[in-house]
Amino acid sequence: MGKLNHQFLDKVEKLYNIKTENLDQDFMLKLASVTGVNAKIIEQVVAKIKLYNYSALQPTRTDINEHYINLKKIIK
Repeated sequence: MGKLNHQFLDKVEKLYNIKTENLDQDFMLKLASVTGVNAKIIEQVVAKIKLYNYSALQPTRTDINEHYINLKKIIK
């Protein structure tokens, strides 16, 4: 899932000109503002990115599919 998250963050930087080094509250608010996507979805996506990029936890296929769907809501 790391590659998927990396590609997503690259697209966020390119499409919306938002830096992705710090996936903090400011980042989430900016992303929600420019995309029009509900802040709750943005928070879920960022939480999953942090969880799967910084832990040994392996997502299930269902988790991956749900995450992918949420990423697609943001990158249109």
